[in-house]
Amino acid sequence: MKIKGIIYAILISFTITSATTTIASDSSDTIDGLWQGHFDINGSGHYDFTSLQFNGVAVGYSEKAKTVWQGYALKNGLNYNSEVVMFVKDGTKFSTATIQGKIDKKNPSIEAQFKTSPANDEGNISLRYNKIFERNSSMQTIQGNWEYASDDILLQIEISESGAFKGADTLGCNFYGDVSLLDKNINAYSVNLEIASCNTADGHYKGMVYLSDLKEKNDTFHLAVFGDLYGLYYPLIRRKD
Repeated sequence: MKIKGIIYAILISFTITSATTTIASDSSDTIDGLWQGHFDINGSGHYDFTSLQFNGVAVGYSEKAKTVWQGYALKNGLNYNSEVVMFVKDGTKFSTATIQGKIDKKNPSIEAQFKTSPANDEGNISLRYNKIFERNSSMQTIQGNWEYASDDILLQIEISESGAFKGADTLGCNFYGDVSLLDKNINAYSVNLEIASCNTADGHYKGMVYLSDLKEKNDTFHLAVFGDLYGLYYPLIRRKD
């Protein structure tokens, strides 16, 4: 089937190209936006859910569930369809999930159900559109020094005016890459990343970034990238030094 071919091409190559689409556009099969809410697993739990979607590609994460994912997200009328490959946060692949639901355009939201394979877990997902997605993007906005700290690592990166970045963490891993604009009218960026001196995590990664506000506007850099083996998510905070 043609749609299946498109789907698998997205999953395999994970390419992101520039386009301008909105939830109001019925002529497009994509559903761009930053969608946030919660989900349950087999009726239990209340886990956070964030999905950044652009031009049919979706990347997402759940901090409480310690999970990140990449795949596709498409719409057919008001029907929402997505399939993602899931990774343990900063770890390896463990499952896939098929998501199907309905879109409410009047109060932009998505109500959906998912099923995983091979575990056959099921659950409900409730998402709302976050208008922060409609902020303009620029290289000047992301330029500077960023830092992520946890009990396990400290990661620091520096982004130049051109979007080139470099960094390292306290485990000895080195990060090199670039960030580029997808569309200046939206709050999302494309990322290409190389990780070196990091044992099995070495390699090429692709993904997307958006900015949010922790204490000040655009002070948090949500980096989600995926390689052949691992999926990584770091909410980096802007450093003022």
